[in-house]
Amino acid sequence: MIAQILDRFCQFLLVGVIRDLNRPAGRPVNQNQETSEECMTESEKAEQILENCKDLIQAKGYHRFSLTEIAQLAGTSTGNLYHHFKSKSNLVRETIIKYKEDFSTILTQIEQDESSLRGRLESLINNYAKVLEPDNTKICLCMMLMIEINTLPPSIIEELNKFFDLQVDWIIKIFSQDENTSTLLNYEAQMIITSLEGTIAVARMKGGSQYFKNVAYSLLDNFMIAHQKVGIKR
Repeated sequence: MIAQILDRFCQFLLVGVIRDLNRPAGRPVNQNQETSEECMTESEKAEQILENCKDLIQAKGYHRFSLTEIAQLAGTSTGNLYHHFKSKSNLVRETIIKYKEDFSTILTQIEQDESSLRGRLESLINNYAKVLEPDNTKICLCMMLMIEINTLPPSIIEELNKFFDLQVDWIIKIFSQDENTSTLLNYEAQMIITSLEGTIAVARMKGGSQYFKNVAYSLLDNFMIAHQKVGIKR
């Protein structure tokens, strides 16, 4: 019995030695990080990588971060990152898709929570403003990427267009559901989304989320007045 215990103990030590020998030079041992990664499912690891990629894009854009940075933030290896996403462009594309899906969920929730057109538009503005909080160091993921549009892979540009169209289609839909306002044309809905995206960028320089809200609410007031049906008093 004692011999078996000693044998298992030696095997345990041997595994630890081999693991340390295989560790890349200069990489510190982080027991909590390794334990955390081992406990995560493949799906959870991919989700974590996408979240870290989103944060880096919002702070730096497409060309100013590396896969090594993402791997370090996610507490994984670059090899595991490539296992989930074959290239940087594929990772960013999947990040946009996830970002779009999450935003679509938000839009659906807004429709469920708010019955009035104004309430829905104000909720959209408030959700936009969250990207500037708490420290005004980030910007909308897609807006950050649009700045680099001339150097982005076509697959990423395609997803950016889909994200923009999602918002435009939603704006047109909620206006059409309000009996007190006239129909909103497609280019007018594009004007609203373009204005919100642009104001987000300026807000980083001018004072953050409160500046954004002030400008966005003013924009909202003007559109509501312009599309109010004749004879309707608000």
